[in-house]
Amino acid sequence: MNATISRLLLDPTTGRLRWGWRLVLWLVATATALGGTGFLAKQLGADLRGVSLTGSFVELIPVLVVSLVAVVLLDGRPMATLGLGWHRAAAKEFGVGLLVSAAMIGGIVAVERVEGWLLLTEAQPFGSALGPLALDLVIFAAAALAEEVLLRGY
Repeated sequence: MNATISRLLLDPTTGRLRWGWRLVLWLVATATALGGTGFLAKQLGADLRGVSLTGSFVELIPVLVVSLVAVVLLDGRPMATLGLGWHRAAAKEFGVGLLVSAAMIGGIVAVERVEGWLLLTEAQPFGSALGPLALDLVIFAAAALAEEVLLRGY
């Protein structure tokens, strides 16, 4: 490889691709994978409009795969550096995250209710709401994981 091109592309201390080029590769691979899985899902008849289980996983799978490959192959780091590893404080951090999230949503609902922007109506009986609530949990957990990996993972 030409010395000038080598200096432009490779970090002299590690011999790895410079961080900017790795980021560009990750961005191109992520955009290509998201576009490809979205196109494939539409060709298979999936409706990706709005919030759906299919849409959440069409986003999660390529983002997770591309990010894991980039972390391991391009950076030479363990997959746990994406924040997906288990450690002693993980359960505590997860619980705190749930509580903070619930408090934020609760605050938004309270402000909307006080301002008259939200009208609370009769709810379904609890037992009949468990199925839709469980499905929503899976949908939003997949979307949240994809967002976390996409925005802070790599």
